Amino acid sequence: MEKTYKEEARCRVQELRKNATWAEKKFIALLRKHKIPYRFQKLVYTPTTFYILDFLTLTNPPFILEIDGTSHIGKRVSDWERTMDILNLDEYKKHRLIRIKNEDVYNGKAEKTLKILLPKYFIKK
Repeated sequence: MEKTYKEEARCRVQELRKNATWAEKKFIALLRKHKIPYRFQKLVYTPTTFYILDFLTLTNPPFILEIDGTSHIGKRVSDWERTMDILNLDEYKKHRLIRIKNEDVYNGKAEKTLKILLPKYFIKK
């Protein structure tokens, strides 16, 4: 029996969650360290396709955080189209989409970016 479009999408999400990249694992640790609420590998359906968001923060304002590795090299146009498809969905119109390179997760720039975007999670108590 052939899988439906949505079954295929759910299987892909499960596979990606099980096989998170080193950068994604490090980024998860960073979000947890600062107690930033998030969803990992969030599945989003559009009328014509589906996308899997790397991270969706449950903050105000909400952010979609994409960790871009080597698979994104040379794909600026498709990344831009994907970004516009997602941000044009009613559910995500208020979100901001931020792309973070793998090397920025490794070298600490991602943490500095989060500190600017979500300062209340970095206040020492």
